[in-house]
Amino acid sequence: MGRVWNPNSGSWDGSVDIESQLLVGVAPPNSHRVLRSAVPTTGADFLTIAKTAYFVYVGKKAIESVCYRLAAYLNVLAVGASTAEAGVFSTPLPPNAQGQILTKITATAIWDTMLVGLGMKRSGTFAPLTPTHAGTHLWIGARFDFATTMPTLAGLLYDLQEGEILVEANAAVFSGVGPWTGTLVAAQTGALKVPCAPDLLGRTT
Repeated sequence: MGRVWNPNSGSWDGSVDIESQLLVGVAPPNSHRVLRSAVPTTGADFLTIAKTAYFVYVGKKAIESVCYRLAAYLNVLAVGASTAEAGVFSTPLPPNAQGQILTKITATAIWDTMLVGLGMKRSGTFAPLTPTHAGTHLWIGARFDFATTMPTLAGLLYDLQEGEILVEANAAVFSGVGPWTGTLVAAQTGALKVPCAPDLLGRTT
């Protein structure tokens, strides 16, 4: 038994069997509006790879909500004509140290320009704005393809191949129907302080 925030009553419920709820974490008020990975971030450079899709697990939804955009932090400018996409996805299972099939919930092919101006970059608003139901294993993803130089974003640390970060090389564009086949990030033999995926943040209603 334990205490968990009840968004319906607007109070802490002290009689909830947390394990039976199968929730990821205990959420304080309003924290469900920000979606981000539990994998640590260093803010260090991560050079994205053209046409590779990066998927970051942000938890099992405790309540229904709508993710309407993503954000990332640009450390080094990109160069050339570009495709930049963001999306929201689901899987049938939580991270389980294996690859998974990801189903698209919604996506957009609009981001703030990554050709000028470093710092925070946001995707366009997703269309359609699709509710994510309670109990969904939720992922946020990005895919970039720049003609000359790929953008370098603040990155997430290696996830020890637990499957909280999945990637797909030469991935199909997010405007397609999918699904996408996410695989584990490559095992590292050196220092673990080397980012392996962009640090993405989702914003919900």
